Amino acid sequence: SEMELAMELPDKYVARSVLANLGSMSVYRNAGFNGEGLINETDAPPNLAGGGGRVMIRMAGSAPGEEPTPEEKAASDLRMVMAAKKDFARMTLGMFGSSYDGFPLQFAYAGQAESPDGKAHVIAVTGADSFEGQLFVDAQTNLPLMLTWSDKEPMQPLIVSRGGGPGGGGGGTVRMGSGGTFNAAGRGGQPPSEEEMKQMMADARARQMEAEAARKVVEYRIYYSNFKTVDGVKIPHTIQRSIDGKPTEETTFEQIKINPKIDKNKFAVSK
Repeated sequence: SEMELAMELPDKYVARSVLANLGSMSVYRNAGFNGEGLINETDAPPNLAGGGGRVMIRMAGSAPGEEPTPEEKAASDLRMVMAAKKDFARMTLGMFGSSYDGFPLQFAYAGQAESPDGKAHVIAVTGADSFEGQLFVDAQTNLPLMLTWSDKEPMQPLIVSRGGGPGGGGGGTVRMGSGGTFNAAGRGGQPPSEEEMKQMMADARARQMEAEAARKVVEYRIYYSNFKTVDGVKIPHTIQRSIDGKPTEETTFEQIKINPKIDKNKFAVSK
């Protein structure tokens, strides 16, 4: 799928990526930050924006079906801003090998590492909100090779499907990422009622909390490679990610522009 990153250093960052492909149409998500403000928007085609039988459920804060309180929303926004800032720091470490005011980092030399491919300097990196990792820098080229850190294994958001979509059927399905999948149907094979749906969401929430408690700590890695010179700066054009030794994502930048004019609306803070 396609994605676009926009950065206006030192404290503006947004990643636009495909959230879902639906035939010839795509749903995009814009995620990032502008200073301390959160950017978190979903762009859907007009004919999808107002309907559908699928609902995304938050797994913290208010009870299923209830709007979050202002305090819960503020806490959730703060967590998402911090997550975006950490992603920004991990991306810019491999691109520029530096720290920025948007998310300041501290560096300390931690020695050398050896592999069949050669030697690398190991730089210990720390920052706010328990951010830490090890940056490996090629001892021969002085280019970043890899960033590693430890964190809990990821868990996908809960998705509740109420039925009535393509393929029909009167049931409901809950997909819980690493928490499993289960089905529920209303009386007489009809789509679940509001009360049945509410109970289904409550059951799913309980299962998701159990799955959250069982998450283990694993190693995350980002590999930086395919360096090309752009306006005199060597920048990696391939970013690979792995979790617990398993490849999860590879991004290849087809085009990188340095110091272009960026539309300020890209960094509009969500309301």
